[in-house]
Amino acid sequence: MLMEPRPPILRESLPRLLAYLFAAFALLHVVYHLLGVRMDMTPLGVFMQYADPELLRTRLIETCWYLHIQPPLFNLFLGCVLKAFPGSETVAFEVIFLALGFGAYAGLVLLQMRLGVSRVVAVGLATVFMASPSFILYEHLLAYTLPCAFLLIVSALLLDTFLRGRHRWAGWSFFICVAVLCGTRATYHLAFYVAVAAGVLWVMKPAWRTVLWMAVVPGLFVAGIYVKNLALFGEFSACSFAGKNAWIKTIGNLRWEDKEALVREGFLSPVSLVNRYEAVPSYPAEFQQAEGYEGIPVLREMTKSSGEINYNHLAQIAIARAYRRDAVYGLFHYPKVFVATNAQAWLNYMTPPSEKAADSSNYPLLKPLAEVYDRFVFGEVNIPLEESTPLLEHHLWGTSQYLGLLVALPLLLGYGFWCACGRGRAKHLMTREQRLAVLYLCFVILYVALAGNTMELNETSRFRFETDPFYVVLAGLLIQHGAARLARTPLWLLPARVELRRAATHGAEPV
Repeated sequence: MLMEPRPPILRESLPRLLAYLFAAFALLHVVYHLLGVRMDMTPLGVFMQYADPELLRTRLIETCWYLHIQPPLFNLFLGCVLKAFPGSETVAFEVIFLALGFGAYAGLVLLQMRLGVSRVVAVGLATVFMASPSFILYEHLLAYTLPCAFLLIVSALLLDTFLRGRHRWAGWSFFICVAVLCGTRATYHLAFYVAVAAGVLWVMKPAWRTVLWMAVVPGLFVAGIYVKNLALFGEFSACSFAGKNAWIKTIGNLRWEDKEALVREGFLSPVSLVNRYEAVPSYPAEFQQAEGYEGIPVLREMTKSSGEINYNHLAQIAIARAYRRDAVYGLFHYPKVFVATNAQAWLNYMTPPSEKAADSSNYPLLKPLAEVYDRFVFGEVNIPLEESTPLLEHHLWGTSQYLGLLVALPLLLGYGFWCACGRGRAKHLMTREQRLAVLYLCFVILYVALAGNTMELNETSRFRFETDPFYVVLAGLLIQHGAARLARTPLWLLPARVELRRAATHGAEPV
């Protein structure tokens, strides 16, 4: 019987494979560069999560210590680059983000292969993802979206390595990676870290003392952010803006006349009559008074040197508390509003992430390609849901739906949990360690979806982009396991060779 030959890429070693990936990455980026795509530095002076760039240049440690609107690590990263490359910041950030982009691309290929996906499928899916308008937009946007996606991919690779070989370095690196993620973005809460650590402890019970030590040391850093904010500002939180986010999901979407009546009757604070993005002087006088920390510019300046509002002003903490109290009232007395805003958030979650980068200077260049992706890859349709869903009313006015995402994302997540439970083809094609790694992917996807859609309204597809690589992995598994059902599976669809996904019994180092 004649055997179908493998494509050349499947006969190459790992270094050669990485060389192929780098060549594909470089070629694609040359094309995008010729189209005019460049690093967008606009967020540095505009994004509310970032401190004043001048303070990051001149008072970096102090500024990061007194941040309460976001965890400090990304601002620390920004400040280090600004101080290390004065006058060449744009080039430095572009090189760093391109390196992160290639790391995410190569890591996505390797992660799929380690979980049993063939090289052709792994490279094909990862390349389609890397070439997408969303990836290019976030790769050239000075935001933490791509770095967080990169950290998630690295964490999954480290966890898989730790589960297979019990290597101490992989265990330590995994928990440090998750801690850095929590210190970069507030969505990855202390509770997220605790849940991940508890899960790893549970599956590695024989070595629980060593694993606990690995988890506790980086975990102290994450907990320290919350304790620091509690000591300085009276808030056990990494993000003081959370109260405003909760408000927009409840009272913030209540009819104006209803809000006015509730404020008049004393059920709501006067802050509910002010847009949550307003500066401190827009609020009633009692909310503008904030004493202390007079010599700390990041807590006292009303505006940044760029002219944008400083949401890290000390008075914003009390303002956010008032929004949070009003949000709790709205949750219990107007639950339909919360239901409607959550429905909108979930529909936004199922939209292309490129839409949330529309303010980027690169978006007009990539818009034609993004429209093609939206129509033919994501399955864009326009169904007037607002006419058939009275509960949502204006929340869905003029929005598009994406049938590809509405169908594919739940299907892939469900299949991931199916594999993690050892059902179907996964029972025979995947090891216990591989299934546990898939369970981690599914947990992260579900956590980010629930946390993002519960606390945010319009930015949820941008949140999802950070976990989109994990959806790609699940798609690779679905394709791989589907191919395994064929009577004659082509050799190029067989899983990657063992040298790139070593069994736990080879080179194992006891914990």
